[in-house]
Amino acid sequence: IDKYYKDDEVRNVFVAQDGYVGGDSKLIDALAVASYAGKQNAPIVLATSDLTQKQADIIEAKTQKHNASTITNTLTKVGGGVASKVMNRVLDILGL
Repeated sequence: IDKYYKDDEVRNVFVAQDGYVGGDSKLIDALAVASYAGKQNAPIVLATSDLTQKQADIIEAKTQKHNASTITNTLTKVGGGVASKVMNRVLDILGL
């Protein structure tokens, strides 16, 4: 996200299950949404039980707080396996 998006550029964020859970390869949800996310110019955040501080910092740097009159952010959970704690934290960062 830090490399491919300018500051305040991200308006849509997709969250999918991290592939490292239990050593299993669980990136199928992220792979399924990758083409659509690319067309939306939106990053896919990989997380399961929590965001790292670096993930949170980068999401915050690349987005602006939601403001219905000027800035519309969206958050989409892709598949299962992502904790509500993760979703709530990203919602808070986006101002949703």
